[in-house]
Amino acid sequence: MKIKFSNNFGTKILSVAIALILWFIVGNINDPVKTETFTSIPVEITNEDVLESINKVYEITEGDTVNVTVRGKESIVQKLTKDDFTATADLSKLSIVNAVPIDISVVSGSLSASEIAQVDLTLGRINTVKVEIEDRESTMLPVTVETTGEVADGYAIGSKTSSPNMIEVSGSASLIKRLKEIKIQVDVEGANEDVSSRQSVAFYDQNGDKVESTSIDCDIAAVDVKIELWKTKEIPVSMETTGEVADGYGISTFEYEPKTVTVAAAKDDLDKIDEFTLDPLDVSGQSKNIEKTITVDSASLPSGVIFPDNTIDIVATAVIEQIVSEKISLNADDIEVRGLEDGQKASFGGKTYTIQVESFASKLTNVDGTSFEPYVEVSEIDAETGRAPIHLTNPSGVTVTNNVTAKITVE
Repeated sequence: MKIKFSNNFGTKILSVAIALILWFIVGNINDPVKTETFTSIPVEITNEDVLESINKVYEITEGDTVNVTVRGKESIVQKLTKDDFTATADLSKLSIVNAVPIDISVVSGSLSASEIAQVDLTLGRINTVKVEIEDRESTMLPVTVETTGEVADGYAIGSKTSSPNMIEVSGSASLIKRLKEIKIQVDVEGANEDVSSRQSVAFYDQNGDKVESTSIDCDIAAVDVKIELWKTKEIPVSMETTGEVADGYGISTFEYEPKTVTVAAAKDDLDKIDEFTLDPLDVSGQSKNIEKTITVDSASLPSGVIFPDNTIDIVATAVIEQIVSEKISLNADDIEVRGLEDGQKASFGGKTYTIQVESFASKLTNVDGTSFEPYVEVSEIDAETGRAPIHLTNPSGVTVTNNVTAKITVE
């Protein structure tokens, strides 16, 4: 037997080697080695209390997610998904350059321990978590309630309250300094009664931008919000001018728009307001037209009353013109004689009479003697002179500066 075993020993060894190679080749043809990369695997930070114990906080600057390349048999690798990996960074291993090594492993329940042992894991370019270390600070932030959508017609948003209305937050000193407020948004589209809800908190900085950071510590994730709806009504706007314009000038037209505004309040307060009075427009010493936009807000209304849109723009215009003087003729035929008895008739001693008027040029454009509706009273004829005063009705904005009489004969 010993002789038979030793015969052709080299050939036998070669046969075994060839068999092994063939087995390996066939095995790889049936189940080849495969390489696959999984991206954006979140990195879990552990042992955070290491920094909390010394009142420090951290902010991740790089390495919050990681890529891993897996090499192994195709039958094993193809079972894996992104969720089958866990990546951790232990803060107790923080280096002097504020970097923490990332450990990656397979936690798939679909792979056996022996299958897991047959895959090789290689991290991508990022294999550490880099952090910034800062002192921890705390502050109290006010809660601001905002609404979206439009309430039903005839209603307006009145009071907006949250409970709590101040919330304590903590985090890195630089982050806390950025924060200004916590905003809550409530949808009131079509609402016709008070709205109550519980809303998640969101953080905003000094520029009004939303701040999203896992480094903000806040024990309150949501607050209770109540939006009160008030009834609305339309009230007239009242406005006048104050002061005297320049000598020789006057205000020919004063207008303002809108003439009415909408206000809102609780019922008892709404019944108390019937007019909105604006401060007068000062025209002192002016010789040119004035146009002024006046912006008023709810602070100018009585307590408990608001403008639904918070602010109202009112445009006031004062047209200032130079006052001119003109002479206008009254035709005797246009003067009415009042108080004549039956069978009496009157005749004037002159055909025309002159009146002196003052007004703005624009007002006098279409004014003539008939515009003043002149008349005389028979009962006012002076017995000695036979004259009677001519009564005039001044057109709007026109002033007569002299008195005029006419000689009248009654037959």
